[in-house]
Amino acid sequence: MTDGQDHAALIDASAIIERFGGIRPMASKMGVPVTTVQGWKKRDVIPGNRREDVLRAAAANNVN
Repeated sequence: MTDGQDHAALIDASAIIERFGGIRPMASKMGVPVTTVQGWKKRDVIPGNRREDVLRAAAANNVN
């Protein structure tokens, strides 16, 4: 990408995190550090390279 934008990024991370039950539950369900999910919430964006991980964790944990 030459424009510096991550087109696969998930915007409105706060809403996605809430669907998982919050920061700690999402971190646990995804197997990532709490600080990682906190960073996503602070920036309100989940990087595109995590998109498939988020979708996989959502499907495995019945998160809509």
